[in-house]
Amino acid sequence: MDIKKEIEIAIEKAISLREQGNVEEALEAYHKIAKLLEEEGDILNAANAYLEMGLLLNENGEDEKALEWHKKAFTSFQEHKDERTALVAVYLCVTLTNLGDHSEAINYGLQSLKIYEKMNNEEGMAGMAEAYYALALAKTESNETQEEAFDYFNKALEINKKLNNKEAISAIHNELGNIHLTYDKLEEAMTHFKKALDLYKKLDDIEGMASTFVNIAELHEIKEDYRNAGFNFLKAAEQFIACSLPDLAEEFIARTDSLIQELPKSTRRTIRKKIDELNAKIK
Repeated sequence: MDIKKEIEIAIEKAISLREQGNVEEALEAYHKIAKLLEEEGDILNAANAYLEMGLLLNENGEDEKALEWHKKAFTSFQEHKDERTALVAVYLCVTLTNLGDHSEAINYGLQSLKIYEKMNNEEGMAGMAEAYYALALAKTESNETQEEAFDYFNKALEINKKLNNKEAISAIHNELGNIHLTYDKLEEAMTHFKKALDLYKKLDDIEGMASTFVNIAELHEIKEDYRNAGFNFLKAAEQFIACSLPDLAEEFIARTDSLIQELPKSTRRTIRKKIDELNAKIK
């Protein structure tokens, strides 16, 4: 069989296996693609196959294994002075943050930022926003001062506003809300959660709305405002049902149920009725 045809078939197989959730076989297919491309001397597309292997492993929570393939892709792109070096550096920043190696994560994030800054175009701006966001997460997870993390978040927010990237803006507001919540800055946290929720509604992002309702509920729980905590947990559950995630819906129905005794009798009846309605939808 012609090697180009073999590569084409292998790519189709890898994509199909990935869509089916067959991770191990998809990884084998991507690895075969990389090896065939290397035999053809196509190092950059081979690196892209290694990158896909890393991303697939990230998606399945196997960050340590993903790290190996991201580094392999990074080395190839870097040696050929390919702009994709910056993209892989962002993925390395995120992966290393997940693994707790914050210093190395920040190093890759800064490398990515440096490359994107030189591009001086819209793609470079979008890349800078991603790099700033990855750096912000790395700084947040480290034990260093949070001032730099907030600075990176704000820079990512500023660029995404220029690019009108509402998905990214909503995610950043949610993240900022969670950080403020960690530091008991409840008013600031609520401001960011409300901004995120407003954007998710405009985008009709059901999962985004659900996660934000959870954040708002937990904020009310901290304030011992159990009424609003319960109602927002149930709003989250309703959204999780709408996007076919019944297990998550049940989790937050149960959390609402655990708050029942903290509520006045009139509110208990309203909450119980809503719980019954949601449980009926799940069944």
